[in-house]
Amino acid sequence: MLSFEKFNYWYRPAKQIERRLIIDALLRLSECGDYPISAYTYFGFGSIYYVDFVMFHKYLSIKKMICCESENIPKRMKFNKPYRFISLKMNKASDVIPYLAFSSKYFVWLDYEKTLDKEVLEDVSQLCRSLRPGSILLITMDADEDRSPEEIEDELLSQSERRKQKLEYYQANFQRFTKTPIINQSLDEPRLPKFFSEVVYSRIEEVLAGRGGVNFFPLFNFLYADNAQMLTLGGIIDGDEGAARLQTSGIYGHDFIRRRYQSLKITAPPLTLRERYWLDKKIGHQLRNNRLPFELRRRGSLKSYAKFYKHYPIFSEILV
Repeated sequence: MLSFEKFNYWYRPAKQIERRLIIDALLRLSECGDYPISAYTYFGFGSIYYVDFVMFHKYLSIKKMICCESENIPKRMKFNKPYRFISLKMNKASDVIPYLAFSSKYFVWLDYEKTLDKEVLEDVSQLCRSLRPGSILLITMDADEDRSPEEIEDELLSQSERRKQKLEYYQANFQRFTKTPIINQSLDEPRLPKFFSEVVYSRIEEVLAGRGGVNFFPLFNFLYADNAQMLTLGGIIDGDEGAARLQTSGIYGHDFIRRRYQSLKITAPPLTLRERYWLDKKIGHQLRNNRLPFELRRRGSLKSYAKFYKHYPIFSEILV
């Protein structure tokens, strides 16, 4: 079953927090005047819910949008398209990217459900060859240690055999992008996000080096799990003057900016509305789990909520 048939994309709390963190950062960039985000073209994967498209239009005022969808569901995609100005492309990203008009600046989010593989890296490479300076590039991928690249997915393989093939696949295709040897422990869940980050950033920098005077400035490195562990990497492709512009913008003072490999882990503890309201009144105070008027047994829940409370989504049922 496809993921959009299992989950409503609106109701993934950690993902919603991630979206809001990205929106906050881009609004700050837009305010400095050097990155007019509302004039950018957004290119992403909308699925039938178009969550990113709705939020980026409403909060970032983007009106030029291109949605890419590879599943054979054209009627459903057209029926659910929230705005007429969204251009719908029923094809894989790798088939759409070469035909994009790169005369304007883009905000691109390659929000994959799969893990890092050769196709993902080639999509990133194509974009890095073409995106104008000032453009924003985000990549999301599955960073769960049990997930294998699609080329070696085989239900007949044992877990150890799949692991062996995955290690050989990464060594053959990605070893040149890492400073240390790719070993079996590189595929363990704690190490995998850093390994993927190193591969993606190294490839981006390699491609941009061929353009001369164009650089990549990392801003985002998020790790979250509404189901599987997911990794989002991203930043700005800009000229040499981009370093000074970003410094002046104040973006590096944002609490959630990550300039390299260290991931920000996003967690969203399940809370009732009453629990949230009580905690909100206590923000800024030193709180401990054993002093709450209710139980929070999951380790780190209190600290996590205090970090993300401004971006924590509220879900409720309404009759329309």
